[in-house]
Amino acid sequence: MKYPRIEVFCPCMEDPDNTSSNVPATIWDRNSCRGLEWLYFCDYCQSLRCPRCIQEEIICRYCPNCLFEVTSQTAKAEENACSRNCFDCPLCKASMRVISRERQNEDDAPTYELICNHCEWKSGDQNMVFTRHPSLVTQVAELEAPTKTRFKELQKYNHQNAVEQLTKENTSTFTKIIDKKKRTKMPLEIQTQELDSDNDEDDNTKKLIPVRRRLRTKRAKRCMGCRQMLVRPESKPTSIGFKVRQLAMNHLPSLAVTSHSTESYPSILTNGALYTFRLTVSNIITTPIKVTLATLPLDSENHPHKVTIISPTFDLGPAPELWDEASLVRGVPSSSIVRETNTTKKVFMEGDRESGTGGIYERGKNWVTVLMEIVPSASVPEVDIPLFVSYSAEDLNIGFWTMARLGQTN
Repeated sequence: MKYPRIEVFCPCMEDPDNTSSNVPATIWDRNSCRGLEWLYFCDYCQSLRCPRCIQEEIICRYCPNCLFEVTSQTAKAEENACSRNCFDCPLCKASMRVISRERQNEDDAPTYELICNHCEWKSGDQNMVFTRHPSLVTQVAELEAPTKTRFKELQKYNHQNAVEQLTKENTSTFTKIIDKKKRTKMPLEIQTQELDSDNDEDDNTKKLIPVRRRLRTKRAKRCMGCRQMLVRPESKPTSIGFKVRQLAMNHLPSLAVTSHSTESYPSILTNGALYTFRLTVSNIITTPIKVTLATLPLDSENHPHKVTIISPTFDLGPAPELWDEASLVRGVPSSSIVRETNTTKKVFMEGDRESGTGGIYERGKNWVTVLMEIVPSASVPEVDIPLFVSYSAEDLNIGFWTMARLGQTN
């Protein structure tokens, strides 16, 4: 696990009736914190949304190989596979192409075979040769028919056995039976393989059949609180654009934490030692904002670490409207630039970076780096520092919790 890093807290696991404390009770749960790139932001609720508190809707279904769009009824009838000549290699799962075979005589009907673009596995080597009619999908389905029939028979057999056992056993022993089955039951495909397979690898290779390419979907994401659309891609399979894309990284200031020391970051933080970190806050929106950082007071149970933020309140300028190479360099602190280029030289010569004023370590046009001092305690194994970030603009006032995960203590 990489240290140090910043994660953002999503309040979807929080009990809405719990108003006894201003600090979320579930902020210590690792499942409630994620990276900013995994979160969404609802404009209507003015709140963060994670993959657990959104609802997905399928916009379209399509084949990733031929980009042919299919309806939901067709996808269900075709078992979510492409109805065209799109197949995957049974060995390496790469895409396959259809090639024509040489004719023995000029009067013979043309025949075809499938060849893998990666490992060059050929269906003709397994005596699987196809004709023009009926369709290639139909001919492959005929080869798969015995396997599917056997699978349905095993499925029906297991279902009948489960029903018979449930009728014989009473409710009190039902849980024990299910738990025992979970521990001893093998996957169905392993059972089928053991029944039908032998030790000869060549015989198993001859039984391989090309796999129909599975369909993919484009999905929209809605807020479960207000049903507002958060992400909606273009419905056409050939388009990579979005009609709606409310990502948290486009609305909230980003935070990054690095070690202030030039030495390599320690794997274990010493109990009672003083560590200094650089906390960089960047403004991603095109309006200036005022940022305030806060943390929890010293608590022997939940928060035994001593935390001091040198300059908790500061202003950030707007982000540039047009991003170019120079704008990207201007948005990066000097300590994070490890390679010198003509662009970095030009940006450093502009002299728009300040350092050592008002408790601020370094300042750029739309970012600020402040120092944060930590004295870890060994009473808890992890050094996790909750930080409350609030920022205000013209008609905007938003606050959210983050978790600075700095490492482990000895």
